[in-house]
Amino acid sequence: MYIQWTVKNRGIDRTLQVYKQCLQRIPNCLLIQFKYLEFLEKHKSIQDTEEAYLKLLNEMPDNTLIHIQYLYFLRRCKNAAAARNFFIKTITANTNKFWQLYVAEGDIEENINNDTQCAQRIFQNGFKYFKEKPEFVICYVQFLMKKKDPNSKNILKDIFENILPSMDPKCKETQQIWKLYIKFQQRLCDLNQLHNIEEKRNMEQHCNRIEKLLNSIDRFTFLDLYPVSKQYRDTLIHAKQTSQRKVSQKLNAIQTNILNRHNNNKNRNKQTNKRRKRRTSRIKLNAFNDDNNSNNKDDIKENKDKKPFIDMTTFIDDTNLSNISNKNQDSESITMPNLSQLSAFKPGIRFLQKINYDDEEEEDDDDDEEEEDDDMKQLKESLPPKLKELLNKLPPPQHTQLLKLDKNTTMIDIESFLTMMKLKLHDDFL
Repeated sequence: MYIQWTVKNRGIDRTLQVYKQCLQRIPNCLLIQFKYLEFLEKHKSIQDTEEAYLKLLNEMPDNTLIHIQYLYFLRRCKNAAAARNFFIKTITANTNKFWQLYVAEGDIEENINNDTQCAQRIFQNGFKYFKEKPEFVICYVQFLMKKKDPNSKNILKDIFENILPSMDPKCKETQQIWKLYIKFQQRLCDLNQLHNIEEKRNMEQHCNRIEKLLNSIDRFTFLDLYPVSKQYRDTLIHAKQTSQRKVSQKLNAIQTNILNRHNNNKNRNKQTNKRRKRRTSRIKLNAFNDDNNSNNKDDIKENKDKKPFIDMTTFIDDTNLSNISNKNQDSESITMPNLSQLSAFKPGIRFLQKINYDDEEEEDDDDDEEEEDDDMKQLKESLPPKLKELLNKLPPPQHTQLLKLDKNTTMIDIESFLTMMKLKLHDDFL
């Protein structure tokens, strides 16, 4: 680490500059913050260190670890009264927070100040707020098991008999409390009670055969001495982990299946709720006349009063459409544009006429044309009557884009054919 090299080779002032530069770039790294505070405590004054601690507490007021390190700093550099005052001030402002701070102050009172009565009062006060937190209960139980007075034993019995059954049996900390309960019962030298507690633990945690066997092995183990071979114990642990993994995989598979079914039901509901819009097509009459070129205002009013469009769907048999829709139930519905905003429908049509250059080609193509005519006749006979009416009103294929283009095609006179088409459509509409 560069800071350690700077301390050895560049001196205190240069190291202080390096710490400040580092904290400017990584201000949220607590490791560097605590290293910097210890450096100030060792090479600078206590007042500078305390000011740095208070500044850090103002920047991160909810960080428990900073409170604990400042508590140890006060006990180390000042006295026990300063640490107690800071602890009381902190827990008064934040009653239901900082359970680790209770444990830290209890450890200071027990091991540094040698005041077990004060430590017990601190743990009892914290137990009022954190009795449902297994991590704090473990620390409190371990503290009580070090004591030999009857009052501590009574408190332990109350915790094991009343608090422990209400905790989550799947939590690792709860399992550790059960182990402490069995260890506490072993000290009382009551074998029948010990077996009863072990059966209760297996029942509460829903232990299977492998877990019960591991619990028995753990009860008879002392330090590195096992009642069975280490390989057999490791095999049981591996089997337990494998069974837990399989159970978790099954639960995940069930959850994914439920989510997939829920999503599929949503998608089906969306598809069924879609409205099937009827497809319409309209042909505008007199589409080739330019309204802007007409100078007569009366003619324009007459054209507006008339219906300028013909609905093409009136020529189609509805029964055939229903048969087609039944065949395509699984396909997606087609959403058509809003035709109410359509000003005019003017399809581009190219009028083409086939020109034959050689008589030989006509003789060769006669057979093909006859076959195509027969097919077209059969197709027309199979069409519904309304479609037949529509085909009769449309121009023949050789005058539309339906003609197959090849090299022998040229454009014909458009104006004469347009005049014919306008008259024909107008007469049919009337």
